[in-house]
Parts: sequence; structure tokens; C-alpha cells
Amino acid sequence: MTSSLPALAALRAFEAVARHLNFTRAAEELCVTQTAVSHQIQQLEAQLGRKLFHRATRYVELTDVGRRLVPQVREALDRLQRAIEDAVSAGSTDRLTVATMPEFAARWLSPRLPSFLAEHTDLDVRVVAEYRRTRFLDDGIDAAIILGSGSPDLHADRLMPEEVFPVAKPALVRALPSRQAFAGQIFLRYRQARHTLLGWHRWLEGLGLDPEIVTEGPLFDTFDEMIEACRRGDGLALVRSSLVADDLAAGRLSRAVVEGLPADVQYHLVCPNETAYSLKISRFRAWLLAEASADMAGV
Repeated sequence: MTSSLPALAALRAFEAVARHLNFTRAAEELCVTQTAVSHQIQQLEAQLGRKLFHRATRYVELTDVGRRLVPQVREALDRLQRAIEDAVSAGSTDRLTVATMPEFAARWLSPRLPSFLAEHTDLDVRVVAEYRRTRFLDDGIDAAIILGSGSPDLHADRLMPEEVFPVAKPALVRALPSRQAFAGQIFLRYRQARHTLLGWHRWLEGLGLDPEIVTEGPLFDTFDEMIEACRRGDGLALVRSSLVADDLAAGRLSRAVVEGLPADVQYHLVCPNETAYSLKISRFRAWLLAEASADMAGV
């Protein structure tokens, strides 16, 4: 019976083209030439005796047969991938893969992770730091720490309530005037400012202050570059509490003002409902929530 099955390479090519609706992008993903992908599709269509795609100069679309076949091929490839991974990992250290945003990975999770690893030596933990939306099964991700609670098909646990407030070098904070403290100050920014979901103007408006006092300062590529400039005394940075907890505790930064605003959304640990109470995720959740609670107790 196996001799009548299409070649695995042809099925992978079909799934990639169906997902991208583009032969070139499918070829790039599979690290082969566009000609090779076209050849695999032609072979598969010849073996099935059915057309799977309508091809035109400017577009590619699935035929009715192709649309019916895609979910079954995708499920079969996923099952095969999981079976191979299970066979390879049998008897070895279990792996836990966690995705989160780069700022949170670098400034909160990574400094605390050694304590989890010390307690759970049987787990191999991998952290994926990225901005794009996590596709758990497709990306091989077990759990993610995101802003918000995700979609209904995800189990979500909130880590901690947070504030958004400005910080600066301690010497700069001490030099701020008691009235109109922000007048004439430099307001630092960075390109991927997703950690606050509040810009300087909105933050000032939320406190009833005049947003027109903002003098836009340098725009940095990363959060760490902005914070480094802030530590040097180059200006004020708008942050959420979790991302500067260690800097505040070590005295490298100080809150510029007492006032803060609750963060619009909070960090949550999310994972697919069907795996929410697997042993490795349950262990990671318990540790993560305990660390978050300890942070809150120290505020």
C-alpha cells in the first residue's frame, strides 16, 4: 500500500504552496528551487489524476480538490513531525519552548530563569524572543508570555498588575524641579514600543498634564539601547514596571515621578487549552506565578 502513496517531498511542496499561494515563497521556505516545487506539484497531480491548483500569471489558487486535500495533508504532516520528535526525544531530557517579546525575555524572564532550571534539571528550556504572533503547533511552541490573554482557544494566567511610568538616571531625577518637572526634558523613545501601549502624549494626558511639553528625543532601535541611554542620563524613558524592576532595585534607575498609570494590558502566560495542564507547563506556570508574586511583594 505504501507504494501508492505520494512522495513526502511532493506533499510538503503541496502544503507549502497551498499555505502561501505562491510557488516562489514555498520554494524559499523549503530551500529548493521554484522549478523543483513545480515539478513536485506536477508529479502529485499526475499521480492523483486531479488538478490541485489553478495557475495564472499573477495568482495561484486551490481547486476544489486541492481545498479538500489541504487540511488532511497538513494534519498528516503534523502527526508525522510529532511522531519523529517523540521518537528522537524518547528517554532524553524533555524540552519546554516558551515564546515572548524580546524586552520581556531579556529584562525579566532570562535573569530569573536559572532558578527554574536549577529546580527542574530534567527540562531543557528554550526561549524564543520575537514579536510575531505565536502559532503554537506550527512553531513548536509550548507556551507564550504575551500582552493580553489571547484567543478563546488559549488558557491564560495573568502574571502581575503593572504600572507605566517614566524613569531616569538617579542624578537626573534629583535635579528635576518640584514644579513642571517635565518641562524642557528629553523624552526617549524606541521603535518597537509595544511594551507600554502608551506613548508619551497619552501618558501625560492620562495624568491630566499638557502633552505639548513633550520634546521628542532620540529614537532607538531597541528597548535596551533606550534604557542604556536613560542610565547615562540622556533623558526620560517611559516603561512598564516589570521591565525595570531590577534596574530600580539596583539603583541604576529611579522613578522620575511618583505618579503612574495602570498598564492598558497585562502580561499573561498562554498555551493551548488541550496542553494547559501537562506536567511541564504546570511546573513552569507555578514557578512563573511565584516569581511574579515575589516581584509584587517587593514593590
